[in-house]
Amino acid sequence: MTIAAALKLVDLRPDIDPLTGTVRLRHRRATHTLGVSPADMAALETALRIGEAWGQEVVAVSVGPPEAAEILRDALSVGATRAVRVELPTAGPHGSAGSSTVAAALASVLKPAGPAPAGVVVCGNASTDRGSGAVPAFLADELGAAQALGLVSLEARGPDGSRELRAVRRLDGGRREVLRVPTPAVVSVEAGVARLRRAPLEAMLERGSLSVETALAPAPRDGFSGFPQRPGPFRPRPRALPAPDPAASARQRALALVSVTMRGAPRIVTATPEEAAEELLAYLRETGHLPPDTGRR
Repeated sequence: MTIAAALKLVDLRPDIDPLTGTVRLRHRRATHTLGVSPADMAALETALRIGEAWGQEVVAVSVGPPEAAEILRDALSVGATRAVRVELPTAGPHGSAGSSTVAAALASVLKPAGPAPAGVVVCGNASTDRGSGAVPAFLADELGAAQALGLVSLEARGPDGSRELRAVRRLDGGRREVLRVPTPAVVSVEAGVARLRRAPLEAMLERGSLSVETALAPAPRDGFSGFPQRPGPFRPRPRALPAPDPAASARQRALALVSVTMRGAPRIVTATPEEAAEELLAYLRETGHLPPDTGRR
């Protein structure tokens, strides 16, 4: 059984327009700001600990451009056995690919018939660029594996033949949930789960000569390919507000605008799943999160 760590190349010091919130693209040569998020570092360390506990090799995998080979060499220097960079067949920046597309690319390498089949895949709970945290769930579906996401603790247990993972997940209200996760499994961990070990001096000196394998992901399948990616920040669509009464005072006009955004007390709706879905879509259209003509997906 192979243990895999899924890593994502991100800009750790992005330039952000203070007015619009749009991330400005850096020059391609500015590789000194590229790296992996703290959550992905924790995922790599967790994968290394599981591999040591079970006596299995650890493979680091990343879907990204050629610059992603650098973070994979870092993974090899701290103890990973293999490193595979997956190249998307479509043109365009890898950061703009949808979560389902990235998950399908990872699955093409990690599935049983792939070049690096894995029984346990450890991911960071969310990247620092978009932070959706959806890739692990899509990947578990692609591999047909169990999933446990957003973990605050993960340890390997069980002798040979009955290996399992013991996980702790954060719940609302300060509570915790203890899980027994069978294999195969896809898990995602928070940044505080583990601190990545330092590479030994000998490995750091040999880092430039470490080999990173390259695989080409299959073409995206027809159908749902992730939500559309927008270059700007996530914001609900603006809504038209009624013009305030010009004869009112400034305080009254401000209160009138604020009262429009307030929805009052929560409503309890008793309905079938289909009716509840329609009620939710109607609310999202009303609040501007969906356009008025959006129908059921």
